[in-house]
Amino acid sequence: MFVPFKIRKSTIDAVCSGYEYDTKFITQKLKTNINLETIKQHFINGTKLQEEWFPTKCYDSQFQVFISHAHKDFEFVSSLAGFLYQEYGLHSFIDSVYWGYVAELLRDLNKYYSSYVKDGVEYYDYHTGNFLSANVHIMLTNALMRMMDACECLIFVDSDNSMKYRLKQTTTPSPWIFEEIGFSQCLRINIPSRYKNKVTVSLNESQNQSTIRMFSAKQEPRRANFDYQINLKDFKELTQLDLVTYKGKLYDNKLLDEWYNKYEVHKVFQKMFN
Repeated sequence: MFVPFKIRKSTIDAVCSGYEYDTKFITQKLKTNINLETIKQHFINGTKLQEEWFPTKCYDSQFQVFISHAHKDFEFVSSLAGFLYQEYGLHSFIDSVYWGYVAELLRDLNKYYSSYVKDGVEYYDYHTGNFLSANVHIMLTNALMRMMDACECLIFVDSDNSMKYRLKQTTTPSPWIFEEIGFSQCLRINIPSRYKNKVTVSLNESQNQSTIRMFSAKQEPRRANFDYQINLKDFKELTQLDLVTYKGKLYDNKLLDEWYNKYEVHKVFQKMFN
Protein backbone atom coordinates (compact mmCIF):
# COMPACT_ATOMS: atom_id res chain seq x y z
CA MET A 1 0.00 0.00 0.00
CA PHE A 2 1.19 3.49 -0.85
CA VAL A 3 -1.10 6.21 0.59
CA PRO A 4 -4.26 6.16 2.79
CA PHE A 5 -7.15 8.54 2.10
CA LYS A 6 -10.41 9.27 3.86
CA ILE A 7 -13.71 10.51 2.47
CA ARG A 8 -16.92 11.65 4.12
CA LYS A 9 -20.30 10.10 3.39
CA SER A 10 -21.65 13.55 2.45
CA THR A 11 -19.00 13.81 -0.28
CA ILE A 12 -19.99 10.43 -1.71
CA ASP A 13 -23.69 11.32 -1.59
CA ALA A 14 -23.07 14.61 -3.41
CA VAL A 15 -20.94 13.15 -6.23
CA CYS A 16 -21.55 9.42 -6.62
CA SER A 17 -25.31 9.01 -6.28
CA GLY A 18 -26.77 6.81 -9.03
CA TYR A 19 -23.55 5.00 -9.93
CA GLU A 20 -23.55 1.20 -9.82
CA TYR A 21 -20.54 -1.01 -9.27
CA ASP A 22 -19.88 -3.33 -12.21
CA THR A 23 -17.72 -6.35 -11.34
CA LYS A 24 -17.49 -7.80 -14.85
CA PHE A 25 -13.79 -6.96 -15.05
CA ILE A 26 -12.97 -9.70 -12.53
CA THR A 27 -11.48 -12.65 -14.38
CA GLN A 28 -12.29 -15.28 -11.75
CA LYS A 29 -15.69 -15.58 -10.14
CA LEU A 30 -15.99 -16.21 -6.41
CA LYS A 31 -16.92 -19.71 -5.38
CA THR A 32 -19.99 -18.93 -3.30
CA ASN A 33 -20.80 -22.37 -1.92
CA ILE A 34 -18.50 -24.04 0.56
CA ASN A 35 -17.12 -27.43 -0.41
CA LEU A 36 -18.40 -29.57 2.46
CA GLU A 37 -15.81 -32.24 1.72
CA THR A 38 -13.13 -29.66 2.57
CA ILE A 39 -14.41 -29.33 6.14
CA LYS A 40 -15.56 -32.90 6.79
CA GLN A 41 -12.02 -34.11 7.34
CA HIS A 42 -9.88 -34.94 10.35
CA PHE A 43 -7.42 -32.22 9.31
CA ILE A 44 -8.94 -29.17 7.62
CA ASN A 45 -6.69 -27.61 4.99
CA GLY A 46 -6.88 -24.04 6.31
CA THR A 47 -4.86 -22.60 3.44
CA LYS A 48 -7.19 -24.13 0.86
CA LEU A 49 -10.29 -23.11 2.80
CA GLN A 50 -9.06 -19.52 3.09
CA GLU A 51 -8.39 -19.29 -0.65
CA GLU A 52 -11.81 -20.76 -1.42
CA TRP A 53 -13.70 -18.43 0.92
CA PHE A 54 -11.48 -15.32 1.04
CA PRO A 55 -9.48 -15.55 -2.22
CA THR A 56 -6.53 -13.24 -2.80
CA LYS A 57 -4.21 -14.91 -5.32
CA CYS A 58 -6.74 -14.73 -8.16
CA TYR A 59 -7.14 -10.98 -7.59
CA ASP A 60 -3.45 -10.00 -7.70
CA SER A 61 -2.90 -6.70 -9.55
CA GLN A 62 -6.60 -6.34 -10.42
CA PHE A 63 -7.40 -3.67 -7.81
CA GLN A 64 -5.93 -0.23 -7.19
CA VAL A 65 -8.18 0.86 -4.32
CA PHE A 66 -9.10 -0.90 -1.06
CA ILE A 67 -12.28 0.62 0.44
CA SER A 68 -12.52 0.36 4.23
CA HIS A 69 -16.10 0.84 5.40
CA ALA A 70 -18.87 -0.19 7.76
CA HIS A 71 -20.93 -3.03 6.30
CA LYS A 72 -24.13 -1.05 6.90
CA ASP A 73 -22.80 1.50 4.39
CA PHE A 74 -22.49 -0.93 1.50
CA GLU A 75 -25.07 0.79 -0.73
CA PHE A 76 -23.35 4.16 -1.00
CA VAL A 77 -19.87 2.63 -0.78
CA SER A 78 -20.66 0.61 -3.90
CA SER A 79 -21.72 3.91 -5.53
CA LEU A 80 -18.25 5.29 -4.78
CA ALA A 81 -16.66 2.19 -6.31
CA GLY A 82 -18.95 2.50 -9.35
CA PHE A 83 -18.03 6.16 -9.77
CA LEU A 84 -14.28 5.47 -9.60
CA TYR A 85 -14.61 2.64 -12.14
CA GLN A 86 -16.95 4.31 -14.63
CA GLU A 87 -15.32 7.74 -14.57
CA TYR A 88 -11.65 6.85 -14.04
CA GLY A 89 -11.23 3.12 -14.67
CA LEU A 90 -10.11 2.46 -11.10
CA HIS A 91 -10.94 -0.95 -9.65
CA SER A 92 -11.99 -0.92 -5.99
CA PHE A 93 -11.94 -3.92 -3.66
CA ILE A 94 -15.00 -4.32 -1.41
CA ASP A 95 -14.70 -7.47 0.67
CA SER A 96 -18.41 -8.33 0.79
CA VAL A 97 -18.58 -8.24 -3.03
CA TYR A 98 -15.78 -10.71 -3.68
CA TRP A 99 -15.60 -12.83 -0.53
CA GLY A 100 -17.93 -15.13 1.33
CA TYR A 101 -19.31 -14.13 4.72
CA VAL A 102 -17.62 -15.24 7.92
CA ALA A 103 -20.97 -16.04 9.52
CA GLU A 104 -21.93 -18.44 6.74
CA LEU A 105 -18.63 -20.29 6.88
CA LEU A 106 -18.84 -20.56 10.68
CA ARG A 107 -22.43 -21.77 10.45
CA ASP A 108 -21.42 -24.69 8.23
CA LEU A 109 -18.38 -25.54 10.34
CA ASN A 110 -20.30 -25.38 13.61
CA LYS A 111 -23.15 -27.42 12.17
CA TYR A 112 -20.73 -30.26 11.45
CA TYR A 113 -18.29 -30.00 14.38
CA SER A 114 -19.95 -28.17 17.29
CA SER A 115 -23.51 -29.53 17.26
CA TYR A 116 -24.37 -33.03 18.39
CA VAL A 117 -27.34 -35.01 19.67
CA LYS A 118 -27.22 -37.06 22.87
CA ASP A 119 -30.20 -38.97 24.25
CA GLY A 120 -32.47 -37.13 21.86
CA VAL A 121 -31.27 -33.70 23.04
CA GLU A 122 -29.30 -31.34 20.77
CA TYR A 123 -26.16 -29.84 22.33
CA TYR A 124 -23.65 -27.21 21.26
CA ASP A 125 -19.97 -27.41 22.24
CA TYR A 126 -18.83 -23.81 22.86
CA HIS A 127 -15.18 -24.82 23.24
CA THR A 128 -15.18 -26.23 19.69
CA GLY A 129 -17.19 -23.25 18.46
CA ASN A 130 -14.64 -20.79 19.88
CA PHE A 131 -11.79 -22.78 18.34
CA LEU A 132 -13.47 -22.72 14.91
CA SER A 133 -14.24 -19.00 15.23
CA ALA A 134 -10.62 -18.18 16.05
CA ASN A 135 -9.35 -20.09 13.01
CA VAL A 136 -11.86 -18.55 10.58
CA HIS A 137 -11.26 -15.01 11.80
CA ILE A 138 -7.51 -15.51 11.45
CA MET A 139 -8.11 -16.63 7.85
CA LEU A 140 -10.08 -13.44 7.17
CA THR A 141 -7.46 -11.31 8.92
CA ASN A 142 -4.71 -12.81 6.81
CA ALA A 143 -6.71 -12.28 3.62
CA LEU A 144 -7.51 -8.65 4.50
CA MET A 145 -3.84 -7.91 5.12
CA ARG A 146 -2.82 -9.46 1.80
CA MET A 147 -5.44 -7.50 -0.16
CA MET A 148 -4.55 -4.21 1.50
CA ASP A 149 -0.88 -4.83 0.74
CA ALA A 150 -1.71 -5.56 -2.91
CA CYS A 151 -3.81 -2.41 -3.44
CA GLU A 152 -2.11 0.88 -4.26
CA CYS A 153 -4.16 3.02 -1.89
CA LEU A 154 -6.81 2.80 0.79
CA ILE A 155 -9.94 4.94 1.05
CA PHE A 156 -11.60 4.96 4.45
CA VAL A 157 -15.27 5.98 4.40
CA ASP A 158 -16.16 8.27 7.31
CA SER A 159 -19.83 7.84 8.25
CA ASP A 160 -22.02 7.65 11.35
CA ASN A 161 -21.75 3.86 11.16
CA SER A 162 -17.96 3.73 10.92
CA MET A 163 -16.88 6.59 13.19
CA LYS A 164 -17.79 7.97 16.60
CA TYR A 165 -16.50 11.24 18.03
CA ARG A 166 -16.44 11.18 21.82
CA LEU A 167 -14.51 13.29 24.31
CA LYS A 168 -12.17 14.53 21.59
CA GLN A 169 -11.38 10.94 20.67
CA THR A 170 -12.00 9.25 17.34
CA THR A 171 -13.33 5.72 17.76
CA THR A 172 -14.98 3.00 15.71
CA PRO A 173 -17.44 0.35 16.90
CA SER A 174 -16.14 -2.05 14.23
CA PRO A 175 -13.28 -4.43 15.09
CA TRP A 176 -12.65 -4.87 11.34
CA ILE A 177 -12.25 -1.15 10.71
CA PHE A 178 -10.00 -0.97 13.75
CA GLU A 179 -7.93 -3.77 12.25
CA GLU A 180 -7.81 -2.28 8.74
CA ILE A 181 -6.72 1.14 10.03
CA GLY A 182 -4.06 -0.61 12.10
CA PHE A 183 -2.84 -2.53 9.05
CA SER A 184 -2.62 0.68 7.04
CA GLN A 185 -0.17 2.03 9.62
CA CYS A 186 1.94 -1.14 9.78
CA LEU A 187 2.07 -2.51 6.24
CA ARG A 188 5.16 -1.93 4.11
CA ILE A 189 5.16 1.20 1.99
CA ASN A 190 4.91 -0.09 -1.56
CA ILE A 191 5.88 2.73 -3.93
CA PRO A 192 4.38 2.40 -7.46
CA SER A 193 7.03 1.97 -10.14
CA ARG A 194 6.05 5.27 -11.76
CA TYR A 195 6.98 7.04 -8.50
CA LYS A 196 10.32 5.41 -7.80
CA ASN A 197 12.16 8.10 -9.76
CA LYS A 198 10.58 10.75 -7.53
CA VAL A 199 11.24 8.96 -4.26
CA THR A 200 14.92 8.13 -4.67
CA VAL A 201 15.35 6.15 -1.51
CA SER A 202 15.78 2.47 -0.78
CA LEU A 203 13.06 1.11 1.47
CA ASN A 204 13.45 -1.64 4.00
CA GLU A 205 11.45 -4.48 2.47
CA SER A 206 11.42 -6.58 5.64
CA GLN A 207 8.03 -7.58 6.92
CA ASN A 208 6.51 -5.46 9.64
CA GLN A 209 4.95 -7.22 12.57
CA SER A 210 1.44 -6.11 13.39
CA THR A 211 -0.57 -6.85 16.49
CA ILE A 212 -3.90 -8.42 15.67
CA ARG A 213 -6.87 -8.04 18.01
CA MET A 214 -9.87 -10.21 17.27
CA PHE A 215 -13.16 -10.69 19.05
CA SER A 216 -15.36 -13.69 18.34
CA ALA A 217 -19.07 -13.03 18.16
CA LYS A 218 -21.33 -14.86 20.61
CA GLN A 219 -25.03 -15.38 20.25
CA GLU A 220 -26.29 -14.15 23.62
CA PRO A 221 -29.37 -12.23 24.84
CA ARG A 222 -27.33 -9.04 25.28
CA ARG A 223 -25.19 -7.48 22.59
CA ALA A 224 -21.64 -6.54 23.52
CA ASN A 225 -20.61 -3.17 22.13
CA PHE A 226 -16.97 -2.21 21.65
CA ASP A 227 -15.19 1.03 20.84
CA TYR A 228 -11.68 1.12 19.38
CA GLN A 229 -9.65 4.30 19.34
CA ILE A 230 -8.20 5.00 15.89
CA ASN A 231 -5.83 7.61 14.53
CA LEU A 232 -6.49 9.10 11.09
CA LYS A 233 -3.97 11.94 11.19
CA ASP A 234 -2.01 10.52 8.23
CA PHE A 235 -5.10 10.00 6.07
CA LYS A 236 -5.48 12.57 3.26
CA GLU A 237 -9.06 13.81 2.92
CA LEU A 238 -10.76 13.62 -0.47
CA THR A 239 -13.25 16.36 -1.34
CA GLN A 240 -15.96 16.73 -3.95
CA LEU A 241 -13.49 18.64 -6.14
CA ASP A 242 -11.01 15.75 -5.93
CA LEU A 243 -13.68 13.47 -7.39
CA VAL A 244 -15.21 15.65 -10.10
CA THR A 245 -12.43 17.96 -11.34
CA TYR A 246 -10.90 15.37 -13.66
CA LYS A 247 -14.05 13.62 -14.93
CA GLY A 248 -13.63 12.93 -18.63
CA LYS A 249 -10.00 14.06 -18.54
CA LEU A 250 -8.09 11.34 -16.71
CA TYR A 251 -8.21 7.56 -16.63
CA ASP A 252 -6.67 4.71 -14.67
CA ASN A 253 -3.89 5.61 -12.19
CA LYS A 254 -3.65 9.21 -13.42
CA LEU A 255 -6.42 10.20 -10.98
CA LEU A 256 -4.43 8.72 -8.10
CA ASP A 257 -1.38 10.65 -9.32
CA GLU A 258 -3.34 13.91 -9.09
CA TRP A 259 -4.35 13.04 -5.51
CA TYR A 260 -0.74 12.24 -4.63
CA ASN A 261 0.46 15.48 -6.24
CA LYS A 262 -2.08 17.51 -4.29
CA TYR A 263 -0.52 16.38 -1.03
CA GLU A 264 3.03 16.31 -2.47
CA VAL A 265 3.32 12.69 -1.43
CA HIS A 266 6.73 12.13 -3.04
CA LYS A 267 8.17 15.00 -0.97
CA VAL A 268 6.72 13.53 2.21
CA PHE A 269 8.40 10.19 1.54
CA GLN A 270 11.62 11.91 0.55
CA LYS A 271 11.76 13.56 4.01
CA MET A 272 10.82 10.31 5.76
CA PHE A 273 13.63 8.25 4.28
CA ASN A 274 16.43 10.80 3.95
